[in-house]
Amino acid sequence: MTFLCREEQSDKFDQCKASVLRWLGSTEARLDDLEPVAIDIEIIEKQIEEIEVINVVFCFISNKYLILGLQRSVLKSMYTILAKIRKSDL
Repeated sequence: MTFLCREEQSDKFDQCKASVLRWLGSTEARLDDLEPVAIDIEIIEKQIEEIEVINVVFCFISNKYLILGLQRSVLKSMYTILAKIRKSDL
C-alpha cells in the first residue's frame, strides 16, 4: 500500500513537472515573439494584456507545482516517521 502511494505521488509529480516544462517552452516562444515595447498608449495597453495573460498562467502553474512539491515533502516525512515507528515495534 505504501509503495503504491509513493508511486502515485511520484507519477503526479512527474506529470506536473512535464506540464511545467511544456508550458515553459511555449511561454519562452511567446515571449520571444513579443514586439518591442511600444510608444503608442493603445499598443502598450495591448502589450500589457498579453503579458498579464502569461503572468496569470505562470501563477497558476507555479502554485500547482509548489503545492505538489509540498505534498511530496509531507508524504516523505510521514513515511520516515512510519518507518521509525515500525522499526521500534520490532
